[in-house]
Amino acid sequence: LCTLRSYFDQYLPLIAKYNKGAAKITMAERVLIDLLIGESSNPFSIFDGMIPDENYLLVDERPKRERIITNGVYTCRVLWHFANEEYAEAEKWSNLRQALPNTSILYILNIYTDYTQGLL
Repeated sequence: LCTLRSYFDQYLPLIAKYNKGAAKITMAERVLIDLLIGESSNPFSIFDGMIPDENYLLVDERPKRERIITNGVYTCRVLWHFANEEYAEAEKWSNLRQALPNTSILYILNIYTDYTQGLL
């Protein structure tokens, strides 16, 4: 995970420079990695204060869009709570994620979340 985190640190500013939407999606995964390794940082600093935290990603996403950012945030929260044996909380976030409209964009973490939902 530490190696993956270093790749995020290296490439996230480049992603943000060319595609803010992709950077927002990737940001949820970066926050999950920080939580799993037990370190705290502010990966949102690459947005120069425009996006202060993960919750802002949820508020900022337009209702018309496919909700891919919301899906990513919810997915990371499911995995985080499951990893910490907080199964009721993981199931809550999983149910919220499943209630989102289907997206045409494949999000690889959905595979892990669907598997985790089966375990819950």
